Amino acid sequence: FLEVLDSKGKLLRLFTQNIDGLDFQTGIAPDKICACHGSVGQAACENCGAPIDFDEYCSLVRTNIKDIYGQDASAPKQSTNIRCKKCGGNTLKPTTVLFGASLPASFFEALENDLPRADLVLVAGTSLVVSPANLVAARAPSTAVRVVADRNRVGEDLGLDFENNPNDVYLSGDADDVVAALAAETGWLGDLA
Repeated sequence: FLEVLDSKGKLLRLFTQNIDGLDFQTGIAPDKICACHGSVGQAACENCGAPIDFDEYCSLVRTNIKDIYGQDASAPKQSTNIRCKKCGGNTLKPTTVLFGASLPASFFEALENDLPRADLVLVAGTSLVVSPANLVAARAPSTAVRVVADRNRVGEDLGLDFENNPNDVYLSGDADDVVAALAAETGWLGDLA
């Protein structure tokens, strides 16, 4: 559904808490995707932030890190450090945000630059308890419609008021079913693959 929104020029930004990298395989331009908690499909230096081509990173892991499960006979017997080409640190890793670490600067930049321009914020399949990612729903402009699609009624502790604010809408159900219903209402059901 998000890809349909994008193809129709209706998607300003996709904020995702998923780290699996599947959002980057949708056809949505990567510069429109804000991976709030990083991605296992991208790598960078934890020390200086320098990105590394992901295929190159995977190749370095295969040739420098021992296989503790014994699945790859060509893996080295001993691990050796993989150094960042920019700073020389041993801190290359997928860009996933580890517990206690700050979210990437791109999240806060998108929050500051894009959220004020939003006229609709669609929140799907999240408990809205993880901060600061939940700020996307909490800081939406008062003129924006905030739609929460989830099995559970969430977000009221963040100021969403489904009873008294006509701009706050709760749609109960699985996210897939709710977006299919939204696609049907907009006449875009045929655009879903």
